Amino acid sequence: MYHYGTTSHNTVQNSVLWGDDAHTILIGLGSVPDAHISDLTFQNIDVLNEQGVYILDKFTGVLKLWANGGERLLLFLRKSVRLTI
Repeated sequence: MYHYGTTSHNTVQNSVLWGDDAHTILIGLGSVPDAHISDLTFQNIDVLNEQGVYILDKFTGVLKLWANGGERLLLFLRKSVRLTI
């Protein structure tokens, strides 16, 4: 899912995600100036087949926060995110 621009007060919960090749969750990849992202919650998430944990030439990590192009990332909560590799 792609969204370019300001966002806040979003929750991702009770989800199962497949993480086979890159960051399963990537927040902040965009080029809209001053597009602030805040108050995001990720809870009760299972990530299956996360390859980036042990294949170091791939994009590593499940959750990446990447402030880009003048964005500000504020107030994130991660709770009960589990990996199955």
